[in-house]
Order: sequence, then C-alpha cells, then structure tokens
Amino acid sequence: MELADKLRQVEVGEGMKIIEGSTARALHFDVIGEVMCIMHSDGSANMIDYMGKGVMSVESISSENILKVLKHYRPFKSVFSKQMQ
Repeated sequence: MELADKLRQVEVGEGMKIIEGSTARALHFDVIGEVMCIMHSDGSANMIDYMGKGVMSVESISSENILKVLKHYRPFKSVFSKQMQ
C-alpha cells in the first residue's frame, strides 16, 4: 500500500524512478500487457498502468487478500489441488 500512496503524490517521471527502485526490491515483478505487477516481500501486490497524459492508475491488493485472489483465479492449480472440484 505504501507504493500506491507514494505514486499518487508524484508526477509520472518521479513515479517511474520509485517503481524502478521497488522492482529491485520486489519479491516478483512482471509486465502483463501494459500493466506492471509488483509483488512485495510482505505479500502485498501493486498493479500499475500508465493511462497516458501523465496519469497512472495504481491498484493494490493487501497481503491479507492475496490468498483469496489466488483461490478465486487458481493460477497455481497444484498449490490448491486439494480444494479443486
């Protein structure tokens, strides 16, 4: 959540510097389509999309909600195999 708060307070150029620093410390970083996805070591995640004209959209998923998301979308079937129907 910290990253989202920081990005909301700065211009895009400064935001990109903050994002680069965060990716260096991230547990995982990926770009899916045009969205940057950063998973932090505390289990939280941010999805960042550059909307153009100096605007970034930043969404956050708290560490408490990550397992709920994973169970719903089931990207790692082997992890949740006991709960699959």
